[in-house]
Amino acid sequence: PCPSTDTSPYPTFTPHPFIGSPPFSKLSNSRSEQLICGKYVCASFLDVINHQPAVWSCKKCYRIFHLYCIKQWAKTEESGQGKSFRCPFCQNTSEKAEVYYCFCGKVRDPKYDPGTIPHSCGDLCCAKRGDTCPHPCPAPCHPGPCPPCSVQIQKPCACGKSTYSYGCDRPDPHTTCASVCGKSLNCGKHTCTRLCHTGPCSPCDTTAMVSCACGKDSKETLCGTPAYQCENPCGKSQRCGEHKCAVVCHAGNCPPCDMDPAMVDACPCGKLPLTSKRVKCTDPVPLCGNVCDKALICGHHSCDRECHFGLCGTCDKRVMAKCLCRQVQQKVDCTARDTFRCEKVCKTKMSCGKHECMATCCGGRGNAALPAHICVRVCGKQLPCGHPCPDICHPGSCAPCTNVITHELRCRCGTEVLIPPLPCSTLAPPCNNACQLTRPCGHTSHHKCHYGDCPPCGTLVNQLCFGGHVEVKNVKCGSGGASCRRACKKPLPCGHECPRRCHTGPCFDATPGAASSSSAMCGPDVCSLPCGKAVDCGHFCQKKCHAHLPDSVCRCSSRVTIECSCSRRKKMVSCGEHGALLAKAIEAQRKKNKEAKAQKEGEANDDDDEDDVDVAKIEILECDNDCYHENRLQILAERGKFYTGPRRVVYSLTLHEADYIETTRLEKKIEAFLASSDDTLLLPAMKADKRAIVHELAQYYNLKTHSVDEEPNRSVNLTKTFDTSTPTPLLSTAIYSSRTDENPKKLIEMTLCYPREVRLRVLAFAGTDISIRKVGTLLAKQHG
Repeated sequence: PCPSTDTSPYPTFTPHPFIGSPPFSKLSNSRSEQLICGKYVCASFLDVINHQPAVWSCKKCYRIFHLYCIKQWAKTEESGQGKSFRCPFCQNTSEKAEVYYCFCGKVRDPKYDPGTIPHSCGDLCCAKRGDTCPHPCPAPCHPGPCPPCSVQIQKPCACGKSTYSYGCDRPDPHTTCASVCGKSLNCGKHTCTRLCHTGPCSPCDTTAMVSCACGKDSKETLCGTPAYQCENPCGKSQRCGEHKCAVVCHAGNCPPCDMDPAMVDACPCGKLPLTSKRVKCTDPVPLCGNVCDKALICGHHSCDRECHFGLCGTCDKRVMAKCLCRQVQQKVDCTARDTFRCEKVCKTKMSCGKHECMATCCGGRGNAALPAHICVRVCGKQLPCGHPCPDICHPGSCAPCTNVITHELRCRCGTEVLIPPLPCSTLAPPCNNACQLTRPCGHTSHHKCHYGDCPPCGTLVNQLCFGGHVEVKNVKCGSGGASCRRACKKPLPCGHECPRRCHTGPCFDATPGAASSSSAMCGPDVCSLPCGKAVDCGHFCQKKCHAHLPDSVCRCSSRVTIECSCSRRKKMVSCGEHGALLAKAIEAQRKKNKEAKAQKEGEANDDDDEDDVDVAKIEILECDNDCYHENRLQILAERGKFYTGPRRVVYSLTLHEADYIETTRLEKKIEAFLASSDDTLLLPAMKADKRAIVHELAQYYNLKTHSVDEEPNRSVNLTKTFDTSTPTPLLSTAIYSSRTDENPKKLIEMTLCYPREVRLRVLAFAGTDISIRKVGTLLAKQHG
């Protein structure tokens, strides 16, 4: 009964006598008491449902809503489409709610009666309870599910020799008794010997001899098996008494004789009627001699044989036929013209626009609108929420997920709550409360309530650096430390000091292959610093640290410059190679000294092996013919007082017109190249006009040039020659020179000062790339 309170707006009364009695279910009792007491709340409007407004009840979850609320819900996209909608709570699809009915659905707009349950008609429910129960609900009109049926049903057992009972609200238990079944088996001769059982009896397992339909053959098989057909012809006498039945073993009467007078009234082809009456089947049937002309099995041609007995046979003609997709045409047997198929794959785009038809010889080739090209695959793409798309393969983006969340979503602290139903992938509600998790460092959190790990602590503290050198101030607590930017200098296993800046973790990377990376200072037991040990030659070992190997593996990798006696030839060799060449030269010098001493004394002195050799005068790199030639020219120049000063050149007008900054940079590169020991120099990629300047300027340095690579990476390669030298003056100096023998422009300007008759003459002077056309162009620029 409803508890009476002074604050309740509803009058107190005695509930319906059925409430709380056995006919009502537990859920019905709870719903009824809440409606009578005015405590049931609409799940959509979150307002109490009283006896006045119209309501609607779901037939699955039995939730009660205001009819107005459920109409508004049915209009939203989340509720469904068309004339039906989904229940906001259980998502069960229901018909469109338009009219207010009582709970049993028999009375429209039921009137309120204080003696009944609100929104109930007061009559018996009489609703059907399930598909198997024929008894109507005996309880009065009520909310919630109907109570289970209490009627007891009497039913015979499977063999019919006893009976059993069960409640109507429960499924049939199919109880069996302990008697023998005794039902007749499929053979009709024996009975079932099993105990009382459900379902059909097993086939008879007794074996017997069974004859075929024609009686010529027999075999042992299970009892009750019908007569079978053998593969022999029947052989029974037909009605004519002259012929035997040629049909394969069959049941029933044999067909009439093919030559029966009543069956044959014309020649075999049917064109000429019989003129004489046949009495017996053995009487001859005359042939007309015409072409048979009966339609063959193919259906397109006729028999071309003369009138004959028996079947006409198959069509042996070959015809042109197209396959089903109309892509291949070839000659085939007439009987195969309708079944001819090619092996070409269709590859027509399906209705989804993504997949292709992979059928061979498809009749709808090229037509995506045919039913054969409707894609029936499931899309299956992963939606943003994580569920797969359940729709049939479709073009464009997938529709939103149709799943809903039926449970409450709360923030981590539980203050903010979202009430279901909610669209799939809805996140937990945001909460403005402070995070209540305790940090390991003990500092207070200054961020909002959240799921997952807290962000690193941002409180500024003083911490030792990673290497323990100094204390670093104003370091974020959650950063894990800071670097003081000083050298680590921790001892490595090989004896060196770690050259990295103050860092976290070990000084060497222990991952496989890290020793070869540029970022790792040390690999496993391998230091990447130079060895630094002194070698016998006086240099230090520059090989990668090899502390795990003996000192004998140390090698000098220094480069030494050797030159000939005239200093014209120079060569860079390794220190080890220099020692070997020096030892070889000393040995050769000793041998030469011995030979000279032996010639002087007349005999060799084998006992004196330690002749003194001046190492400073040993020639490791001997002079070649070019050295001798250069020495000869120098001697001739001194004797003939030849001019051996620097070469003086006059640059072309093209170089004088070139960009001064670009030519200056080019001169510096060439000068650096001449001072180096390299034989070639590859310049950066440049355009064609700049490459032309390089080619022309290189001629004054006696350098060989050639272009390499393809556009736009084409560049110029410079190569030294025997005559390569720096010209005098440099182009950068000649451009601003006032001398007419160095600057062609000055010569032209001077010429312009002469009378017209002189200016009309051809100007000629030393230099390259000089022509009347270029001089005339320059004159025109100067004086219009």
